[in-house]
Amino acid sequence: MAEPARLLMTGASGFLGATLLPRLAGEYAVTPVTRKTRQGWIEADLTDTSAVLRALRDVKPAIVVHAAAWTSVDGCERDQAQAYAQNVLAAENLVSACAALPTAPRIIFVSTDQLYDGPGPHGEDGPVTPRNVYALTKLWAESIVLRAPGSLVLRSNFFGHGRKRGEGLASWLLDSMAANKPVTVFDDVLFNPLYLEDYADLFLDLVRANARGMVNLGADGAGLSKAAFAYALAERFCVSAASAVAGSVESMNLAAVRPKDMRMNISRLRASLPKRTIPTVEAGLKRMWDDVERVRTDVRK
Repeated sequence: MAEPARLLMTGASGFLGATLLPRLAGEYAVTPVTRKTRQGWIEADLTDTSAVLRALRDVKPAIVVHAAAWTSVDGCERDQAQAYAQNVLAAENLVSACAALPTAPRIIFVSTDQLYDGPGPHGEDGPVTPRNVYALTKLWAESIVLRAPGSLVLRSNFFGHGRKRGEGLASWLLDSMAANKPVTVFDDVLFNPLYLEDYADLFLDLVRANARGMVNLGADGAGLSKAAFAYALAERFCVSAASAVAGSVESMNLAAVRPKDMRMNISRLRASLPKRTIPTVEAGLKRMWDDVERVRTDVRK
Protein backbone atom coordinates (compact mmCIF):
# COMPACT_ATOMS: atom_id res chain seq x y z
CA MET A 1 0.00 0.00 0.00
CA ALA A 2 1.41 3.37 -1.05
CA GLU A 3 2.26 5.92 1.62
CA PRO A 4 0.01 8.98 1.72
CA ALA A 5 1.29 12.09 -0.01
CA ARG A 6 3.04 14.62 2.20
CA LEU A 7 1.20 17.87 2.88
CA LEU A 8 2.53 20.95 4.66
CA MET A 9 -0.13 23.15 6.25
CA THR A 10 0.02 26.68 7.63
CA GLY A 11 -2.67 28.09 9.90
CA ALA A 12 -3.55 24.66 11.30
CA SER A 13 -4.27 26.03 14.78
CA GLY A 14 -6.56 28.80 13.54
CA PHE A 15 -10.35 29.06 13.36
CA LEU A 16 -10.50 27.42 9.93
CA GLY A 17 -7.34 25.34 10.18
CA ALA A 18 -8.48 23.43 13.25
CA THR A 19 -11.42 22.10 11.22
CA LEU A 20 -9.42 21.46 8.04
CA LEU A 21 -6.55 19.65 9.76
CA PRO A 22 -8.36 16.41 10.74
CA ARG A 23 -9.98 16.20 7.28
CA LEU A 24 -6.63 16.50 5.52
CA ALA A 25 -4.89 14.20 7.99
CA GLY A 26 -7.35 11.46 7.05
CA GLU A 27 -5.86 11.30 3.54
CA TYR A 28 -2.43 12.92 3.68
CA ALA A 29 0.69 12.82 5.83
CA VAL A 30 0.19 16.33 7.22
CA THR A 31 2.93 18.41 8.83
CA PRO A 32 1.54 21.63 10.30
CA VAL A 33 3.75 24.71 10.59
CA THR A 34 3.86 26.66 13.84
CA ARG A 35 5.81 29.58 15.26
CA LYS A 36 6.01 27.84 18.66
CA THR A 37 7.47 24.45 19.48
CA ARG A 38 4.78 21.76 19.29
CA GLN A 39 5.26 18.01 19.06
CA GLY A 40 4.72 16.65 15.56
CA TRP A 41 4.64 20.13 14.03
CA ILE A 42 7.47 21.96 12.30
CA GLU A 43 8.63 25.28 13.70
CA ALA A 44 8.97 28.20 11.29
CA ASP A 45 8.08 31.88 11.18
CA LEU A 46 6.47 32.38 7.77
CA THR A 47 7.95 35.87 7.51
CA ASP A 48 11.47 34.39 7.81
CA THR A 49 12.61 33.43 4.32
CA SER A 50 15.34 31.03 5.48
CA ALA A 51 13.10 29.30 8.04
CA VAL A 52 10.40 28.69 5.44
CA LEU A 53 12.92 27.27 2.97
CA ARG A 54 14.31 24.92 5.63
CA ALA A 55 10.80 23.73 6.52
CA LEU A 56 9.95 22.96 2.90
CA ARG A 57 13.24 21.15 2.35
CA ASP A 58 12.70 19.07 5.50
CA VAL A 59 9.13 18.05 4.68
CA LYS A 60 9.35 17.84 0.86
CA PRO A 61 5.56 18.07 0.51
CA ALA A 62 3.52 17.26 -2.57
CA ILE A 63 0.93 19.83 -1.46
CA VAL A 64 1.13 23.06 0.55
CA VAL A 65 -2.08 24.38 2.12
CA HIS A 66 -1.64 28.03 3.09
CA ALA A 67 -4.45 28.89 5.50
CA ALA A 68 -2.49 31.22 7.79
CA ALA A 69 -3.32 34.93 7.65
CA TRP A 70 -3.80 38.00 9.79
CA THR A 71 -7.56 38.35 9.36
CA SER A 72 -8.24 41.33 11.65
CA VAL A 73 -9.62 43.80 9.12
CA ASP A 74 -9.27 46.77 11.45
CA GLY A 75 -5.91 45.51 12.75
CA CYS A 76 -4.53 45.39 9.21
CA GLU A 77 -5.73 48.95 8.64
CA ARG A 78 -3.92 50.18 11.77
CA ASP A 79 -0.67 48.24 11.20
CA GLN A 80 -0.07 48.01 7.48
CA ALA A 81 3.52 46.81 7.85
CA GLN A 82 2.39 43.81 9.88
CA ALA A 83 -0.44 43.18 7.42
CA TYR A 84 2.10 43.06 4.60
CA ALA A 85 4.43 40.76 6.54
CA GLN A 86 1.78 38.25 7.61
CA ASN A 87 -0.35 38.21 4.46
CA VAL A 88 2.02 39.04 1.57
CA LEU A 89 5.58 38.25 2.63
CA ALA A 90 4.50 34.90 4.09
CA ALA A 91 2.92 33.93 0.76
CA GLU A 92 5.99 35.11 -1.16
CA ASN A 93 8.28 33.04 1.08
CA LEU A 94 6.18 29.91 0.64
CA VAL A 95 5.95 30.26 -3.14
CA SER A 96 9.69 30.91 -3.45
CA ALA A 97 10.53 27.96 -1.20
CA CYS A 98 8.25 25.68 -3.21
CA ALA A 99 9.91 26.77 -6.45
CA ALA A 100 13.34 25.97 -4.97
CA LEU A 101 12.47 22.29 -4.41
CA PRO A 102 13.42 19.68 -7.03
CA THR A 103 9.71 18.95 -7.46
CA ALA A 104 7.55 21.96 -6.70
CA PRO A 105 4.47 21.15 -4.59
CA ARG A 106 0.98 22.24 -5.50
CA ILE A 107 -0.12 25.28 -3.46
CA ILE A 108 -3.67 25.81 -2.16
CA PHE A 109 -4.34 29.28 -0.77
CA VAL A 110 -7.27 30.40 1.36
CA SER A 111 -8.28 33.89 0.24
CA THR A 112 -11.29 36.07 1.03
CA ASP A 113 -14.59 37.38 -0.35
CA GLN A 114 -13.59 40.82 0.98
CA LEU A 115 -12.17 41.48 -2.50
CA TYR A 116 -15.69 41.84 -3.88
CA ASP A 117 -18.04 44.82 -3.72
CA GLY A 118 -20.76 46.37 -5.86
CA PRO A 119 -23.84 44.45 -7.01
CA GLY A 120 -23.29 40.69 -6.65
CA PRO A 121 -23.05 37.81 -6.96
CA HIS A 122 -19.47 38.13 -8.19
CA GLY A 123 -17.65 35.74 -10.49
CA GLU A 124 -13.95 34.93 -10.29
CA ASP A 125 -13.17 36.59 -13.62
CA GLY A 126 -15.01 39.82 -12.85
CA PRO A 127 -13.55 42.97 -11.31
CA VAL A 128 -12.36 43.07 -7.72
CA THR A 129 -12.86 46.10 -5.46
CA PRO A 130 -10.66 45.83 -2.36
CA ARG A 131 -11.88 48.44 0.11
CA ASN A 132 -9.33 47.97 2.88
CA VAL A 133 -5.72 47.00 3.58
CA TYR A 134 -6.64 43.43 4.53
CA ALA A 135 -8.32 42.87 1.15
CA LEU A 136 -5.39 44.48 -0.66
CA THR A 137 -2.89 42.18 1.03
CA LYS A 138 -4.96 39.12 0.18
CA LEU A 139 -5.24 40.23 -3.46
CA TRP A 140 -1.48 40.75 -3.55
CA ALA A 141 -0.94 37.29 -2.06
CA GLU A 142 -3.30 35.76 -4.63
CA SER A 143 -1.20 37.19 -7.46
CA ILE A 144 1.92 35.66 -5.91
CA VAL A 145 0.36 32.21 -5.39
CA LEU A 146 -1.09 32.10 -8.89
CA ARG A 147 2.43 32.35 -10.32
CA ALA A 148 3.02 28.81 -9.06
CA PRO A 149 2.02 26.10 -11.57
CA GLY A 150 -1.08 24.16 -10.59
CA SER A 151 -1.97 26.45 -7.70
CA LEU A 152 -5.51 26.86 -6.37
CA VAL A 153 -6.87 30.05 -4.78
CA LEU A 154 -10.12 29.82 -2.83
CA ARG A 155 -12.04 33.03 -2.19
CA SER A 156 -13.87 32.16 0.98
CA ASN A 157 -16.29 33.05 3.74
CA PHE A 158 -17.29 30.66 6.52
CA PHE A 159 -18.94 30.56 9.93
CA GLY A 160 -19.03 28.14 12.81
CA HIS A 161 -18.47 27.61 16.51
CA GLY A 162 -15.15 28.86 17.73
CA ARG A 163 -13.05 26.90 20.18
CA LYS A 164 -12.98 29.91 22.48
CA ARG A 165 -15.67 32.40 23.43
CA GLY A 166 -16.50 34.91 20.72
CA GLU A 167 -14.26 33.35 18.05
CA GLY A 168 -15.84 33.91 14.64
CA LEU A 169 -18.97 35.83 13.70
CA ALA A 170 -21.52 33.17 14.67
CA SER A 171 -20.07 32.54 18.14
CA TRP A 172 -19.73 36.28 18.80
CA LEU A 173 -23.34 36.88 17.78
CA LEU A 174 -24.69 33.98 19.85
CA ASP A 175 -22.68 34.98 22.92
CA SER A 176 -23.74 38.63 22.60
CA MET A 177 -27.43 37.89 22.08
CA ALA A 178 -27.52 35.26 24.83
CA ALA A 179 -26.05 37.83 27.23
CA ASN A 180 -28.54 40.46 26.00
CA LYS A 181 -25.60 42.60 24.96
CA PRO A 182 -26.55 45.27 22.39
CA VAL A 183 -25.13 44.55 18.94
CA THR A 184 -25.62 46.26 15.59
CA VAL A 185 -26.17 43.74 12.80
CA PHE A 186 -25.62 45.09 9.32
CA ASP A 187 -28.61 45.09 7.01
CA ASP A 188 -26.55 46.59 4.16
CA VAL A 189 -23.76 43.97 4.03
CA LEU A 190 -24.49 40.86 1.94
CA PHE A 191 -22.60 37.56 1.84
CA ASN A 192 -23.01 33.80 1.29
CA PRO A 193 -20.83 32.03 3.86
CA LEU A 194 -20.43 28.28 4.29
CA TYR A 195 -20.65 26.46 7.60
CA LEU A 196 -17.11 25.44 8.59
CA GLU A 197 -17.78 21.71 8.32
CA ASP A 198 -19.33 22.16 4.86
CA TYR A 199 -16.37 24.32 3.88
CA ALA A 200 -13.92 21.64 5.01
CA ASP A 201 -15.81 18.93 3.09
CA LEU A 202 -15.79 20.97 -0.12
CA PHE A 203 -12.15 21.99 0.38
CA LEU A 204 -11.11 18.34 0.55
CA ASP A 205 -13.24 17.53 -2.50
CA LEU A 206 -11.48 20.28 -4.48
CA VAL A 207 -8.06 18.93 -3.43
CA ARG A 208 -9.10 15.44 -4.55
CA ALA A 209 -10.42 16.83 -7.85
CA ASN A 210 -7.08 18.57 -8.50
CA ALA A 211 -8.91 21.88 -9.00
CA ARG A 212 -6.73 24.77 -10.14
CA GLY A 213 -6.88 28.49 -10.65
CA MET A 214 -9.41 30.65 -8.82
CA VAL A 215 -12.60 29.28 -7.24
CA ASN A 216 -15.26 31.03 -5.13
CA LEU A 217 -15.93 28.76 -2.15
CA GLY A 218 -19.26 29.95 -0.79
CA ALA A 219 -22.79 28.76 -0.10
CA ASP A 220 -25.48 28.10 -2.68
CA GLY A 221 -28.53 30.34 -2.91
CA ALA A 222 -29.06 34.07 -3.09
CA GLY A 223 -27.07 34.91 0.05
CA LEU A 224 -28.35 37.22 2.77
CA SER A 225 -27.50 40.26 4.84
CA LYS A 226 -25.49 39.95 8.03
CA ALA A 227 -28.60 41.12 9.89
CA ALA A 228 -30.70 38.35 8.35
CA PHE A 229 -27.92 35.88 9.21
CA ALA A 230 -27.94 37.02 12.83
CA TYR A 231 -31.71 36.63 13.13
CA ALA A 232 -31.67 33.20 11.44
CA LEU A 233 -28.87 32.12 13.76
CA ALA A 234 -30.81 33.26 16.82
CA GLU A 235 -33.95 31.44 15.66
CA ARG A 236 -32.08 28.21 14.94
CA PHE A 237 -30.36 28.25 18.35
CA CYS A 238 -33.43 29.43 20.28
CA VAL A 239 -31.70 32.60 21.48
CA SER A 240 -33.50 35.92 21.84
CA ALA A 241 -32.42 38.45 19.22
CA ALA A 242 -33.94 41.35 21.16
CA SER A 243 -30.52 42.94 21.71
CA ALA A 244 -29.60 42.80 18.00
CA VAL A 245 -30.50 46.01 16.17
CA ALA A 246 -30.32 46.22 12.38
CA GLY A 247 -28.25 49.12 11.11
CA SER A 248 -25.76 50.27 8.50
CA VAL A 249 -22.08 49.32 8.57
CA GLU A 250 -21.36 52.97 7.83
CA SER A 251 -22.77 53.97 11.22
CA MET A 252 -20.08 52.06 13.15
CA ASN A 253 -17.04 54.31 12.58
CA LEU A 254 -14.78 51.29 11.99
CA ALA A 255 -11.07 51.71 11.26
CA ALA A 256 -11.39 49.96 7.88
CA VAL A 257 -14.02 50.42 5.20
CA ARG A 258 -16.13 47.29 4.64
CA PRO A 259 -17.50 46.09 1.30
CA LYS A 260 -21.28 45.86 1.17
CA ASP A 261 -21.92 43.03 -1.29
CA MET A 262 -19.50 40.14 -1.06
CA ARG A 263 -21.86 37.49 -2.46
CA MET A 264 -19.98 35.03 -4.63
CA ASN A 265 -21.14 33.35 -7.81
CA ILE A 266 -20.34 29.66 -7.27
CA SER A 267 -20.86 28.38 -10.82
CA ARG A 268 -17.19 27.43 -11.09
CA LEU A 269 -17.39 25.53 -7.80
CA ARG A 270 -20.38 23.55 -9.12
CA ALA A 271 -18.51 22.81 -12.35
CA SER A 272 -15.45 21.67 -10.40
CA LEU A 273 -17.58 19.31 -8.25
CA PRO A 274 -20.44 18.27 -10.57
CA LYS A 275 -21.62 15.41 -8.34
CA ARG A 276 -21.59 17.49 -5.16
CA THR A 277 -24.53 19.35 -3.63
CA ILE A 278 -23.42 22.80 -2.45
CA PRO A 279 -25.19 23.66 0.83
CA THR A 280 -27.11 26.90 1.36
CA VAL A 281 -26.50 29.17 4.34
CA GLU A 282 -29.75 27.88 5.86
CA ALA A 283 -28.61 24.26 5.45
CA GLY A 284 -25.33 25.21 7.09
CA LEU A 285 -27.11 26.71 10.08
CA LYS A 286 -29.11 23.50 10.48
CA ARG A 287 -25.96 21.38 10.30
CA MET A 288 -24.30 23.63 12.86
CA TRP A 289 -27.26 23.15 15.21
CA ASP A 290 -27.26 19.39 14.62
CA ASP A 291 -23.54 19.24 15.42
CA VAL A 292 -24.07 21.12 18.68
CA GLU A 293 -26.95 18.81 19.65
CA ARG A 294 -24.83 15.76 18.84
CA VAL A 295 -22.06 17.01 21.13
CA ARG A 296 -24.57 17.71 23.91
CA THR A 297 -25.99 14.21 23.54
CA ASP A 298 -22.53 12.65 23.69
CA VAL A 299 -21.71 14.64 26.86
CA ARG A 300 -24.89 13.41 28.57
CA LYS A 301 -24.13 9.73 27.83
